[in-house]
Amino acid sequence: MMSPDSSQSSSDSQAAWAKLNSGGKKYTPLLICRGANGFGFSLTDDSPVGVCQVEAGSSAEKAGLQENDRIVEVEKEDVINTSTQQLAAIIRHQQKTMEVVVWREVSTQRVQRTGSQQTDRQTPCKTPVKRSGSKLSGLGSARKKYKQQCKERKAKGRRDGVADGATVSEKKALKMVAYLHEIEGEFCDTVERSRCYYVSQLQQSGQLDEDSMATLFQNIDMLISMSRYFASKLEIVVRQADKKMIATAPEIYLPRIEVLKQNYLKYVEGVEKAEGVRLLLAEGLSVPSPEQDDILLLDELIYSPLHHIQKVAAAFSLFLQSVGDKDPSLPHVQRISSELRECCELIESYSQVSQPQFHSPAKSKSGPLDPEVAEIEERLEFPPHVKEFTLCEPNRHKIYWSEVKVIGVKHKLVAYLFSDIILVARQRGWRDSKLSVAMDPVNLCDIIDVDYGAEGSDGVFEIKLHYMSMPDQELCTLTMVCLDLETKLVWKGLLRDRLVRHTPPTEHSLSDQV
Repeated sequence: MMSPDSSQSSSDSQAAWAKLNSGGKKYTPLLICRGANGFGFSLTDDSPVGVCQVEAGSSAEKAGLQENDRIVEVEKEDVINTSTQQLAAIIRHQQKTMEVVVWREVSTQRVQRTGSQQTDRQTPCKTPVKRSGSKLSGLGSARKKYKQQCKERKAKGRRDGVADGATVSEKKALKMVAYLHEIEGEFCDTVERSRCYYVSQLQQSGQLDEDSMATLFQNIDMLISMSRYFASKLEIVVRQADKKMIATAPEIYLPRIEVLKQNYLKYVEGVEKAEGVRLLLAEGLSVPSPEQDDILLLDELIYSPLHHIQKVAAAFSLFLQSVGDKDPSLPHVQRISSELRECCELIESYSQVSQPQFHSPAKSKSGPLDPEVAEIEERLEFPPHVKEFTLCEPNRHKIYWSEVKVIGVKHKLVAYLFSDIILVARQRGWRDSKLSVAMDPVNLCDIIDVDYGAEGSDGVFEIKLHYMSMPDQELCTLTMVCLDLETKLVWKGLLRDRLVRHTPPTEHSLSDQV
């Protein structure tokens, strides 16, 4: 693991340098590099930019290493004599993050070139190596030259995407936007494939069986949940931009902020429309013969939020490029980058939309076993007060999970929402993956009322499930306290839709406190 103390790393580097040079040969450091599951090297002639990433299992030649190079792991001060075969094995089996220095033997044979330049005959590292005492300074002149080149390029006005001469914070922000575009594209492609499955099935057979309907609603719920989260983050970013940047340079930032605001409002409108269409789908697509309007609503549901994600991402791209024109080191740039990173992570987690499995109505309703449910079942442990049961059954799928608190239990629990039941369990620490079942599962068909609590109050994220326990038919209450409002809203939407589908409306009196 990397040492958190930079001074300790410097001391270790000097110790490793002394060990290397004790044998009579002289070595020069090429670059201190950090990497997980592989090394990153920079063997360019005059600057430490353009790092070549070497993935696990790659060859040493791809890293640009030579037969007599040495690798020093700074923390252990270990010197690795790198034949290319040895280094390939090291890279292939590297599973932790480490800090290393690449050393190359300095040739004592030099030739005089034009002017006063001197270069090595054998080593490709053309930067003259300066050493004062035991301090390492082989990259000092390279950094100065690189900074000078950045200033010259900036003076010429050469700015593209990740701009020449851009600051570190600006580069990170722009790269985050590019990553957002990439993840968004993958997400759109996946949703498009699912949409084609749904529409083709509806047009051919005029109905979706129960399994396909469950998958359809699962995907739509994930899309809407992601949209709500993305909209909340956009609101934060717009608010930050409005306050921080208009006063700084209104002639530059004001047009960008207006574009950002307009697209944000359109995006929120699309999310609200998607939620309305979702309710119509619950009522319309479950009937045997859906009309063409239902298919159009499905298209609108999928494309309305994603269309505005594209617009917002484009507005972000223009907005962040303009940030660097005046003061690219302002703290809000880092905050915007952080907000985008969270959005990207969430979109990435939702991008793996499960593909629906269509079945002919004439076939058996017994569907395949879900491997994800089977994996959860392997982790279950049943205490004496809980009767053992089989979790992995045909047509049962995991819909959602989150950490919750339960009234009367001091430990933090995990609540799983499956297609037909709710399971509450305790995870015994992060290292132990076992799940201790806290209570008998709650069947969705046994729930007779849900109280979502009053929203808007500080710290009130309760969801009370009133259900008839089996087999004694006693009226029981499960009170889950979500850790944040966003989690509560997701649970609220998922429970409301599934309870409507599992039991006729006459048997439900769902509390609708907003």
